[in-house]
Amino acid sequence: MSPLWNIDLFAYITLFEEEIYDYLFLFFLFLAAITFPLLLVMDAPYGKLFSSSWGPTVRTDIGWIIQEAPAFFLFLWFALKGSSRLKEPSYMLLSSMFLGHYLQRAFIFPLLMKTPGKPTSLIVVLSAFGWNVINGYLVGRGLFHFEAKLSRDWYQSPIFIAGALCWLCGFVINLHSDHILRNLRKPGEKGYKIPHGGLFRWVSCANYFGEMVEWSGWALASQSLAGALFVFWTVANLLPRAIRYHQWYIQKFSSYVTLNRKACIPFLI
Repeated sequence: MSPLWNIDLFAYITLFEEEIYDYLFLFFLFLAAITFPLLLVMDAPYGKLFSSSWGPTVRTDIGWIIQEAPAFFLFLWFALKGSSRLKEPSYMLLSSMFLGHYLQRAFIFPLLMKTPGKPTSLIVVLSAFGWNVINGYLVGRGLFHFEAKLSRDWYQSPIFIAGALCWLCGFVINLHSDHILRNLRKPGEKGYKIPHGGLFRWVSCANYFGEMVEWSGWALASQSLAGALFVFWTVANLLPRAIRYHQWYIQKFSSYVTLNRKACIPFLI
């Protein structure tokens, strides 16, 4: 038996964490698989489908920062935490994409809200906070430590370039769609309106479509299993919600069906 001082404690702890990481990955995958059918039959109480019957509420802008910020800070922590990978162009670009999205989503988006004091369910905020903690950990820790290292010139490959362009398209769609939704009502106006312009020409939830395209591109560029799981979760969460929103528009506006829109994916769903 080796003396205690000859044991590589750091390697042992890392091996133990990697096993926990694998189990957490499988748990998150299972959770995504049951979330999709669940959201097809029930409404998460936020946005247009907000309901005060779900208990305590918080301001929407504050809740948004609380729930989205963990992904930004956890990914940044693992990127900076003694990883030599960040020095390479591929990882720098992937980090810029991920952090750029969450910088906008967690800190800029809430500041641009036209009704920041509008209530949102605390249970939704806490659920989203927990989700972003797990996802930020899986993606950040996986990309910079546990998953296979990308080749030094990977950023020059056709796959990386295609993925990065896909991410950029999704990011722009997301930003433009959010801009349209924010400016539906003129100052002093109340009530709901039908969004027009951009990809709203073809779908009811263009912002959700943009986010699905965005993370599909990032997963392709990163060749990351955690990134692929992120895409699976994004679709499992946003696609059924888009279908529910689409049904809401049809019920709310009698002329909506004449627009011939799909719920989220142009010409398909």
